[in-house]
Amino acid sequence: MINIVSGILKPELERVDGSVAVALALVQAVSSSSLSYQASVVSSVEAILKVFKEEIITFVHNAHSKPSVEREHTTPPRYTTSKGTTPANPLVVSVNPNDEIPWQILVIIQSLLVLRIVIM
Repeated sequence: MINIVSGILKPELERVDGSVAVALALVQAVSSSSLSYQASVVSSVEAILKVFKEEIITFVHNAHSKPSVEREHTTPPRYTTSKGTTPANPLVVSVNPNDEIPWQILVIIQSLLVLRIVIM
């Protein structure tokens, strides 16, 4: 009786073993592929962050090595009117070169975020 049951089940067990072996091989292939992809992404992000760090350090060093430009002290014009800017009431704008620093940092951060979205 054992020989009959064993003879009937043996081909089915071999088929299941073959299917399990194929499934394991596929899982291993996908796993190794995803690990290499993950390593590639991690190395790319590390390189980008390293460049970002160097740019920030250089930028901060350059910003500190340049003398700060103080804003010019302005006084309101003698003749003011409610009509806006006129030759008697010119618009006085003082420009501070240090105002550009935060914008440059924001542009760098924004480009890194866009790059991160593209990578993913």
